[in-house]
Parts: sequence; structure tokens; C-alpha cells
Amino acid sequence: MKLRFFEYAKKAAGFSSHQFHHGAVLVRGGKVIKTSFNDPRPIKFTHKHHHAHRGSLHAEIGVLLNLTKDKTKGADIYVCRVLKDGTYRNSKPCSMCQIIAQEMGIKRIKFTTDKGFDTIQL
Repeated sequence: MKLRFFEYAKKAAGFSSHQFHHGAVLVRGGKVIKTSFNDPRPIKFTHKHHHAHRGSLHAEIGVLLNLTKDKTKGADIYVCRVLKDGTYRNSKPCSMCQIIAQEMGIKRIKFTTDKGFDTIQL
């Protein structure tokens, strides 16, 4: 597991103004393509598996926005939740984020847990 990508996600999480600081990094071919963080401001978007969605922007979705599948296919997403003291906490992506990542061709989502790290194969 490439811990340096979790460090990038941790830095991105530092920009979040949400009560829970999540950051994400999209990595393809060992290179960082994009970083993002969760944003509590309401967003509205429509997805083919969901009707109009209203909610906050999840970090995992943020790294996929405005990218085409040819840029995301075969990539990994690293996502973390960080407490104020810098420790990692559970950041397992919700089902909506997992579905959208799979549709964008993401290969794996690697995420922090309260005890370390875990991976979802898509």
C-alpha cells in the first residue's frame, strides 16, 4: 500500500470545513491525477442510479468530477478521514460513491479505518 498517497489525501482533508474531514486522491499509473476534500455546502446532481441528489460533496466524488472515463479507468482512489490530532479514522466510501467509482472504471478504493487501512475491489 502506498502510504504517501494517504498523506496526500490527509493534506487535502485539511481543506475541508465539514465537521468530519475527508480527503481523496485519484491515482493512475503511480501518478496523482486529482485531489479533493468533502464540502458541506449543498450540491445538486443527477445520477442514473439515483434521482436528483442533494447533499454534501463527498471527497471521492470530488476527485471524479469533470473527468472522463478515459482518465479514470484503471485508477485507484485513496480516501481518508482525519481527526484534529492527525489520526486516521474510518472513511469507508458510501454505496453511492462506490457505484459511481465503479461506473467511472475505478479499480480499487483504498481507505483508512480506525485500525489501519482497507481496500474495496470494484
